[in-house]
Amino acid sequence: DHMFLTISTKLMGYSDFAWAGRPRYAPRAEYVEYLERYVSFFQLEDGLSFNTDVTGAVLKGSGEWEVEAEKDGKKMVMKADRLIICTGSNHNPKYAPVPGFTGE
Repeated sequence: DHMFLTISTKLMGYSDFAWAGRPRYAPRAEYVEYLERYVSFFQLEDGLSFNTDVTGAVLKGSGEWEVEAEKDGKKMVMKADRLIICTGSNHNPKYAPVPGFTGE
């Protein structure tokens, strides 16, 4: 795999978890290792779900998110106080219809 970050590690690193070494453009494998160390350090494993299709998300009046998802044909509903939407730059985006949202 010959993919490198197009933004320096200084900008791609999290402020609460310093990137070891000097700022530079890291290869994909190094960045993945950095993210895995971050997840392990902050014990985030139980809160992550990869290869999961999010089919809906609603912010409730309580400030809590109700997220509908599907993984391996199994539907699930998760509750969260934060919602992070992550899309890769080389993937085709999927948009959930949001009434009244025009994209601006």
